[in-house]
Amino acid sequence: MLNILRAEINNPKRVYGLDVLRALAVFIVVYEHGNFILEKVSPTLASIPIIDGVDLFFVLSGFLIGGILLRGLATEEKIGFSFVKKFLVRRWFRTLPNYFLFLALNVLLIALGLANGFINKYIITFFVFMQNFFKPYDFLYWESWSLSIEEWFYLLFPIGILICSFFMKNRKALFLFLTIAMILFSTAVRFYKARNAGSFDYEIWDFWIRKLVPCRFDSIGFGLLAAWIHFYYNDLWVKSKWICFFVGAVLFGIVLNYNFNNSPYFACTTYFTVSALAAMFLLPLAEQEKTGSGKFAKAVICLSIISYAVYLTNLGIAAALIVNNTHYWEHGWLYYFLYWTGTLVFSALVYNYFEKPITNLRERFT
Repeated sequence: MLNILRAEINNPKRVYGLDVLRALAVFIVVYEHGNFILEKVSPTLASIPIIDGVDLFFVLSGFLIGGILLRGLATEEKIGFSFVKKFLVRRWFRTLPNYFLFLALNVLLIALGLANGFINKYIITFFVFMQNFFKPYDFLYWESWSLSIEEWFYLLFPIGILICSFFMKNRKALFLFLTIAMILFSTAVRFYKARNAGSFDYEIWDFWIRKLVPCRFDSIGFGLLAAWIHFYYNDLWVKSKWICFFVGAVLFGIVLNYNFNNSPYFACTTYFTVSALAAMFLLPLAEQEKTGSGKFAKAVICLSIISYAVYLTNLGIAAALIVNNTHYWEHGWLYYFLYWTGTLVFSALVYNYFEKPITNLRERFT
């Protein structure tokens, strides 16, 4: 039935270690979003400290698109508009169809009264990824905040390469310069916004810093930095995988054990840097784990493959439908099972019959 998905699971070109990180990232996201059910039946399981899955997604995304751009820079004789166009067309075929499909589904569910949220004139901002560019939003399609950050990065970084290529002929230095510039830009924005930070306010931290476009380019930038090191200093990349993994584990330990109330300023500024660096240091080991075997490995690969659809499904559709059932806590474990099962099954169907077929069309336009 799901022949496309099955074929991709068995694709020998997949990098198992990166699949593990991607599967872990989306598992964390679904776990966190499902805590409204889990806390009713097992407060202990619901309160397990865990890293931010979206940070992992950002760094992984930066690493993968960084590799694409670096290979393009190495093979293209001239950096021109066609270079930018090719990259954007391929990215947009990969990301936009699912984005707009789930935007439509979210609107439909709200219009039918089946999901929380409301529709107003600002819905137009979702069509140009401006919903969280200048200020946060909180009325529908809540998970789209991270996609807006990624789409703006996809647009601005290659355009930056094109512009800077007129002044910098060394492509190795050009890529590194832009990467560091993007990292420093978002870091500086966060420090500016947190300059008057007093006591920790979760809503300000979450909406006005964590989910605002200009504040988060650096997380993707650290993925780009990893791609640059992998591309130009591969020997160092290979030899340092275990040292890097240890550093990444230590940094994640700091993130997990940090009490935001002790230093709101750190929480709004350097916390995001440490979290992104931790994810970046996991990449050398993950990238060198090329294959996995057994049923568990296939399950991990499957979750990785459908992760984009899972990310868009679990909060806006599955969780919304469950939370509107006012008696869901009376059968908490059943609803938690349905939450996971519904998310995974629906996501697999979306990938097999919508996402992948449309992604394959991009070959006709590039």
